Amino acid sequence: MLSCLLEYGMTDWELRRYEATKWVATNATAMSRDTVNSDMFHKLFLYISGNNVKGVKIPMTAPVATQVIHGAGPNCESDFVMHFMLPHAYWPSPIQPKDASVFIAEMPAMDVYVR
Repeated sequence: MLSCLLEYGMTDWELRRYEATKWVATNATAMSRDTVNSDMFHKLFLYISGNNVKGVKIPMTAPVATQVIHGAGPNCESDFVMHFMLPHAYWPSPIQPKDASVFIAEMPAMDVYVR
């Protein structure tokens, strides 16, 4: 992958290794991420602002990751899953969301290209 990026002059990318992590997430289905991005972000922001079962404010962390699961054809909707990484202190016992469309997710270790 890196060789492909370099071939096209995209030298501002960096390979990072992320260990298994805990996230708060929400999802939506749409033709374009642009139509659901703000709504997903807002739901996750409310969770870290205290809309969770303990009413606790949780610090915002980086990165924010959005997974795209493409639909079957060129004119099909895709599924989008936006994730906020939880601070490490919350990993052993993540606080559950109040909003049923928000959930706790665990991502396995992965290599990611970022810029």
